[in-house]
Amino acid sequence: MHPGLAGRAGREGDAASILSAGLEAADPAGFVGRAVRGRRLLVGRRSLPLGPGRVRLVAFGKAAASMADAFCSRVRVRDGLVVVPRGARA
Repeated sequence: MHPGLAGRAGREGDAASILSAGLEAADPAGFVGRAVRGRRLLVGRRSLPLGPGRVRLVAFGKAAASMADAFCSRVRVRDGLVVVPRGARA
């Protein structure tokens, strides 16, 4: 194989890895999964207790539905409100 072609294949593999890592980091459900640890919510460098009682969820924006789904799969939520823009996938 021509040396230039081998380098190109390596760069394309690197680009695909970088794209994959970026998409994974930007995934709303993945973000929530990394932020919820048992009954604690990690916010920046702080770890906030979710408390022993009721949890109410409020989410809004384009990623609200997927983030709310991810949160509810990890924490028992009493009730909440999820608002997404018209046309957004809910």
